[in-house]
Amino acid sequence: MSMLILFKRRWNISSDDFTVPMIIWCIIVAVVLSILFPISSKYSHDGINNTFWNLILLIMIFLSISIVLQLMIALISYRGAIYEHRKRTLIPIFLYTRLVIYIFEIIWTAFILLFFLFQVPIKYNLLIYAGIGTVLYEIVVFMYVAVSVWTLYVPYGRVSKANETLYGKTHTSWKKRIRLLFCCTQSDNKEALMEMVAEIMTSLFRNDNIVFGDILAGLFIMRICDYNISSPLPAKKDANIHSLKQHFLLSQYYVKYVLATYGWAYMFSVDPFEYLYQSIRKSSKSQIFKKSSNSVEGNVSQQTLNTILRVTGLNFTDILYVNYELDSPAFYVALDHPKKDVIISIRGTMSLNDLLIDLSAKSTVMNIDETNQSIKIGHEGMVNAAVKIKEILIKKGLFVDVTRQFPDYTIVIVGHSLGAATAAVLSILIKAIHPKTKAYCYACPNGLIEKEMLEYTKTFITTTVIRNDIISRLSLQSLKRACKRISNLISECPFKKLEILFLKKKKVTKYYQNTSHHNSFFTDTNRNANEDYVQIDETYVDEKFYLPGKILYITGKHKNGYNVNFEENDKFNVITLSNNSFTDHTPHCLQEMMKSVQF
Repeated sequence: MSMLILFKRRWNISSDDFTVPMIIWCIIVAVVLSILFPISSKYSHDGINNTFWNLILLIMIFLSISIVLQLMIALISYRGAIYEHRKRTLIPIFLYTRLVIYIFEIIWTAFILLFFLFQVPIKYNLLIYAGIGTVLYEIVVFMYVAVSVWTLYVPYGRVSKANETLYGKTHTSWKKRIRLLFCCTQSDNKEALMEMVAEIMTSLFRNDNIVFGDILAGLFIMRICDYNISSPLPAKKDANIHSLKQHFLLSQYYVKYVLATYGWAYMFSVDPFEYLYQSIRKSSKSQIFKKSSNSVEGNVSQQTLNTILRVTGLNFTDILYVNYELDSPAFYVALDHPKKDVIISIRGTMSLNDLLIDLSAKSTVMNIDETNQSIKIGHEGMVNAAVKIKEILIKKGLFVDVTRQFPDYTIVIVGHSLGAATAAVLSILIKAIHPKTKAYCYACPNGLIEKEMLEYTKTFITTTVIRNDIISRLSLQSLKRACKRISNLISECPFKKLEILFLKKKKVTKYYQNTSHHNSFFTDTNRNANEDYVQIDETYVDEKFYLPGKILYITGKHKNGYNVNFEENDKFNVITLSNNSFTDHTPHCLQEMMKSVQF
């Protein structure tokens, strides 16, 4: 058990989290005392001033006692490793004692304030300043304590509650947090999504008795254990090299349509000065397109339209439809005449509504045609987004118009991140009514397609994974594994939390890099995710879903550039951390690595 128990309640803090804050607080109190003592010592006698000096003296005594208590709390908190709680059993006693002293501080501060208001003569300026400083200090401390209690309070933290009550309290707490986070996006159709997200968060974290500091320490150890993972590249087979090159060149070609969906954000990340120049300079093309067409919906800026035209190299007449409304992921439809393609490009996460879709990660059954043929998809949010886009395309008559005017054109659906998963699901839906459909997904979230559907999706979906991209390994199932792994790591860790995070990073790193047990136990990437090396009960992982389609895996840089090869879908079902786990997911990194791949 890691959470601290006070007043028969769990709190979001551990007994080894007090060292740094208590030392900082001691320094602040020492500074206050060093200022108060020389000022107040000048006014130790003389009538009414003597009474006021006694009040200041009592406050200084309380502050001195608090320094001793806080130092003791800091020292005790530093004892033992993360899960060696028995060495820190005195922490609650000292905290209760510190609380009593703090109550006396508040009472005496109130007396000083009343004395100010009614009795202190104006002529004693230094003493007045000392009293004002004391009152201000106590007000700041009170605000700090109030914020800390509000932050660390666990609504479902009663240790005597039954599991059923605990689940209900946890669910209610997460629902309030989700509503607060998405307060600007609430509507009737979002309420069900928020309820689903609250349920997912409850199922993930209700049984974990780990605080935020433990998670940080676990992530640091996890990164050390995964540091030497270099994404080994299997030997290329001559029989597959032609197919590999063909798939990659097509993925490399269509990536420009994905990058264009990010609009001004992409342009700013690539060339901020050029973006500012284009923002000032009005483009006649986008003005004509925007004024003469009703095919633009949502909050589409002129810079976004400029970016789509500039990055893709299309003319404004090739853009059939642009939709940046908040109810679905942003996307546009365009014609690529040289390739004879109808492009549907879907943007990744860039708004709170997109984030809500990301978090709606519950599995669901999806009907793929009018005969009610259904499959199971591991992410309901992506299914809802894909269905929404399909309904928009049908409502606008784009399918009918395109197939009538360009019957020999292929529908190519592309997307990045959230857009990649939505593109994969949308391609399955459209494939049922338009056989000439393909999808190219970049940095797609994991946990999407069930195993029975993998071979089918490989016939028309190509997914590109960049090195150690964490999103391509992130799913509800892999997140559960990661939570369990972090719990195991910190429970077996022989180091103190401060040593892991600040004081002895090199020693901790050397220990884990030289410990074959941890390296083989957690970082053997040559094994599949469904093997027992993760040592998690099967009941802990409810369902198994995978990345869709054929996987193009771009790996470590060599002299001539990056390598690419086909990879198995189940290789990415375990989360690993490295220095570039998050940067590998960015559109800018995607662009650079797609350009640098060499055969």
